[in-house]
Amino acid sequence: MIAETDHCCAGFQKADGWLRAAELQREGRVGHADARLCDARDLVAVAVERLRDEPLMFLSAPSAGYDECDLARASCA
Repeated sequence: MIAETDHCCAGFQKADGWLRAAELQREGRVGHADARLCDARDLVAVAVERLRDEPLMFLSAPSAGYDECDLARASCA
């Protein structure tokens, strides 16, 4: 079982840069919305690679003011 972590999702935008750099993501418009398309396996692979080195990387910095991220960080200490 994996414990659920309750935190904000602001840090997940980092994955866009990783996928773009590896040319694993397509971007465009769907109707009036900006959209991104990638293979889920690619997303998981690039995220796991980085999470091995820094498990809390998706949490916002303590100075960002996101209580959820601060609580999640404290629960891992």
